[in-house]
Amino acid sequence: MKVKQFSVALIFVMSASVTTVIAQALPAKVRTYLTDNYRGWKQTAVANGCYASFRKSVIVGDFDSNGKSDYAVKFIHGRRGHILAFLSRGTDYKPYRLESMSASELKNTGLNIARRGERIEGEDVSFTLTDDTPVIGTCASHPGFYRFRSGDFKPL
Repeated sequence: MKVKQFSVALIFVMSASVTTVIAQALPAKVRTYLTDNYRGWKQTAVANGCYASFRKSVIVGDFDSNGKSDYAVKFIHGRRGHILAFLSRGTDYKPYRLESMSASELKNTGLNIARRGERIEGEDVSFTLTDDTPVIGTCASHPGFYRFRSGDFKPL
């Protein structure tokens, strides 16, 4: 999966509007899905070398502009690391895999959120976000944005 690279300066812009959630605040249906499909899963906020704003295990926002809270969760399952998004669908949540990698790679990967209305400035791109957007990046490089469009998350 190729992710468009953006200026690291963007990290400072996003850090002002971050919402985090602790494990107990995850909806029961999200926790149940993770337990049923990733038995023994463990949230991790470890993000070696990342700014503090990227050391999150859970973010919450409205990723599809339906007015409901959606979640993205960073966790380890065995030797694998995953970042899944869960979109609110009525009384349930639909999961979407944003990233899957080794557990050691995940420990060098950060999770953050960019909010609807934020202006994104990069070397060759400039736009305003129309939805809250998960932001994932290896701590040694630039972050990648994952926008929900046409029924799936698409990296920018």
